[in-house]
Amino acid sequence: MKKIIAALLALVLILTGFNMDVSAASVKLNKKKKTIYVGDTFKMKLKGTKSGAKITWKSSDDSIATVNDAGKVTAVKKGKATITATYKKKDYKCAITVKDKNPLSSTKQGDIITFGKYEQDNDPDNGKEPIEWIVLSSDGKELFVLSKYALDCIPYNIKNEKVTWENCTLRKWLNDDFYNAVFSKSEMSMIKTTEVKNDDNPVVGTEYGSEGGNDTKDQIFVLSMNEATNTSYGFNSDYRKEDIYRRCSATKYAKAQGVQSYDQIATGSQWKEYTTAEGEPTCYWWLRTPGLTSFTVTGGDIAGGIHSYGYQVYDKIFAVRPAMVLNIE
Repeated sequence: MKKIIAALLALVLILTGFNMDVSAASVKLNKKKKTIYVGDTFKMKLKGTKSGAKITWKSSDDSIATVNDAGKVTAVKKGKATITATYKKKDYKCAITVKDKNPLSSTKQGDIITFGKYEQDNDPDNGKEPIEWIVLSSDGKELFVLSKYALDCIPYNIKNEKVTWENCTLRKWLNDDFYNAVFSKSEMSMIKTTEVKNDDNPVVGTEYGSEGGNDTKDQIFVLSMNEATNTSYGFNSDYRKEDIYRRCSATKYAKAQGVQSYDQIATGSQWKEYTTAEGEPTCYWWLRTPGLTSFTVTGGDIAGGIHSYGYQVYDKIFAVRPAMVLNIE
């Protein structure tokens, strides 16, 4: 009888120990490592514990990140720290990396930011100038931006031939020559590869063989007609309207490369004066939506309207206004 009782007791101990091991193994932090930005907070949780369980929280460096009794972590300054949760004499650790918050994270629509550098004052001896960009949209994670000024004079396509955005030479120049000349490696890491939608012309359609072509994936692109009439970006929805927000002036460098602005082409009293909100003479600039035929492409005009029938793709007086999407998380 004693042997039976001893065996039963041993079995109970084995089973109890096994259950304890299973219970201990199921306890874990919701994060083993985490990257956060200065000023941000997040909640640590020790999974597998009952509500009201006694858990002690501690930071290895309160000057980097603090943690309160409820497991709420607050990022204080750039650096690294370890958050430790102690439960039933066992420690559970999470490695915290705190980074400085991206200064662009508070940017809103209509703001002007600087990003990248390009020759603009036509004086290469003093180096490249920072590029100004208009923020068309911001959701706290991404910025959709358009260059404030026309930066260069590049034909949409170097040959007079049927072409779409997918195979035009301007696309190649923007995503190769321009991209590599303008941005640092850290800036490149913020530029999103964007799914660029290439719609047909919304006004003239495809009756004369003009098609938007295949969608593309680009770091840098130019606006479409639909984007340049999108009211959520601040533009007038009517492509025929003289929209001052669509008007653009060219840099001295772009003019030296061949861009013709209002002050260069307007002669005689019949010309209405067209300037930007800052009083600068305006210019023509490329969009990527095809015009009436595949030999033409739409563009913004000096008045702030859009020429829906388009201009010749090899025209050499048009300006380039790059656009892109920045990841600011």
